[in-house]
Amino acid sequence: MLLGDEFFLAAHDDLGGKLRLHRVNLGLGLAGALLGELVLTERIAVKRGHLWVSDTRPPEDVLSHSVLSHLMNEDDVSSVTPWLRYLAADAYDQVGTRLVHSGHAHRRQARRLLRTVTVFDLVDPNTAAGPVARLSSRLHARHPLSLLDATLIGLMAATGLEKEVTRDAPVPAHRLIPDLVGRLPPPLRELVAATETAVGDAVLSHRR
Repeated sequence: MLLGDEFFLAAHDDLGGKLRLHRVNLGLGLAGALLGELVLTERIAVKRGHLWVSDTRPPEDVLSHSVLSHLMNEDDVSSVTPWLRYLAADAYDQVGTRLVHSGHAHRRQARRLLRTVTVFDLVDPNTAAGPVARLSSRLHARHPLSLLDATLIGLMAATGLEKEVTRDAPVPAHRLIPDLVGRLPPPLRELVAATETAVGDAVLSHRR
């Protein structure tokens, strides 16, 4: 699975399917993951708070292709933060739809606070639990993480979701996350930091 799909699954309870994050945090985390997919495939570069397209070849994934096209068409916007906010607006629907197409989710309409919203029900509880179970196991055992997994846990920490993999961990395991994030390649490390800042700004704005 791609980074955005893994984050989507981690953000849902694998039994009841309820969200583990506030919708704003979820959107920003998914936005960071979508940009992260393009960093991982070397389509974009990130440095000093800015991003740019470094490879215009269309990615195989349709959603990644769409995001890359947006970046190319709006090349006058180079700051990471506006892109996180822009992509966050419909990242939940976009990634959820990708999971529907891959057979991992069903889409339905539900009533929430006097309005109708789109909800994605995950098909297989084992698949839904996969990202959190894998990260938890590897973190507890101090096994090396793949670049995708290290980025995923960084985005989880940026949005407040890391507790799902450290809930039953010994104290030293909690301290591994900052080190894992710190050892990410600079573009991914910057992307995680930008996502964390955007989440913090959103929380402050909501409290005003």
